[in-house]
Amino acid sequence: MSMEALWTKREDSDFLDERVEDSGLRVALSLLRGWPSAKSNSDIASDTGLSPSAVRDQIIGRRGDKEEWFEMEGKDYRLSHTGELRMISLIPSLLGRFLPELGEETRGEPTSESTQS
Repeated sequence: MSMEALWTKREDSDFLDERVEDSGLRVALSLLRGWPSAKSNSDIASDTGLSPSAVRDQIIGRRGDKEEWFEMEGKDYRLSHTGELRMISLIPSLLGRFLPELGEETRGEPTSESTQS
């Protein structure tokens, strides 16, 4: 299943497929889809069906640096230029944990090196 196949059109907005159940993965996919444009918690919440506070909890909880994020953005998390640079390290770790959930097509074919180990 491709990343675009995970999005469905509803009225004037695109929403993530409900089969993607993990909220951390939903946040990561929303950020990836809009990259490199900045997204606010509200933008991500609209994409994912999560509340803005749940979005913030996913981002902060996975980073483990709550105070730094709040100081950086005054308690309303938004991806600033600095935030975008930090998010690029967050996204692969989130996606790496959940690639099997997205389907076999996203992982590609195994190479001969990986099958011989």
